[in-house]
Amino acid sequence: MAEKTKLLSQAQAFAQMGLTETARPVWRSAASLEERIAPRLDALGRNREAALHRISAATCHRNAGQSSQAANLFQGALAGPLNDATRADVEQFLEECLTELDQEPSPITLEAYLRKMPDVGTDADFARIEGSRRDVNLVD
Repeated sequence: MAEKTKLLSQAQAFAQMGLTETARPVWRSAASLEERIAPRLDALGRNREAALHRISAATCHRNAGQSSQAANLFQGALAGPLNDATRADVEQFLEECLTELDQEPSPITLEAYLRKMPDVGTDADFARIEGSRRDVNLVD
């Protein structure tokens, strides 16, 4: 728990200083620790506390720009025992994550990506790319 708290503090400090890219891996590390804590608390029957750690993990993922992981964890937290105010907040966070996911660009194929590049993308160029995969997701 001390390591998680340290990482959360570091990520928040970086974010407050405007160092978003520096904060992202720290947010991801903190999220990973929070995700490991939640099931252990569930096993001990501490379901409300586990739900709060899922919310924290989801928030960390969201701060790291990982809306899909955040949405999954917010949904998991909603399955747990939350008070009405917290439930309403988590439902709002989930809705925001789903909106962010709708706004993410669609994956494109390698061929579509190459056709956008200057001096590449002619049929002759593609004839030379034998055995290559044309369905590679280049968005990530």
